[in-house]
Amino acid sequence: MFISDKKIILGSGSPRRKELFSILCKEHKILTTDKEKDIDQSEPISFVQENAFIKAAAVLDDLKGVNDALIFGFDTVVSLDNEVLGKPKSREDAKKMLQKLSNNQHLVSTGYCILNSQKEIVLKSCDISYVHFGLISEPLIEWYLDQNEYADKAGSYGIQGEARIFIKKINGCYYNVMGLPVSKMFYEMEKLKEFTLSF
Repeated sequence: MFISDKKIILGSGSPRRKELFSILCKEHKILTTDKEKDIDQSEPISFVQENAFIKAAAVLDDLKGVNDALIFGFDTVVSLDNEVLGKPKSREDAKKMLQKLSNNQHLVSTGYCILNSQKEIVLKSCDISYVHFGLISEPLIEWYLDQNEYADKAGSYGIQGEARIFIKKINGCYYNVMGLPVSKMFYEMEKLKEFTLSF
């Protein structure tokens, strides 16, 4: 879809992001980093954009000597009443998150940032989706936890997995909930001089 005269680098190891990113940019390399900073989580929308920048910058720092790259950083969080629900630390942590999400509407925010090799921001933005869960009974929560899908997922669930049965309604982009808002990014990238559409 999009091509560039610069190297396109996806700074994420998420299989879901890799799949969705390939819709936008078939030709790309994947480089990941485990560097993170402790930043304020009280404003989820600001938090994900800043975290996306930090992740892209960390990948750029690891590249060393590459002067013709575009690095994409992403971060997705689930939040309820401005409380960020990150990746669960344990089964019990996941259970508590699901109990909070049960019969409630929550916000899924994905921040994304494109940096060039000079660490200049080419694009920094965010998309939000509202997800409404139905009532999740205790036995259903335990069954879901037994599937072991909660690990390494913000809010303890992935919309494309077994947790899809919890979802009554979505306002916003489905793919944003998966971790990459394909449509919004397409229209933003279409306006950037760094990218050319190729069919």
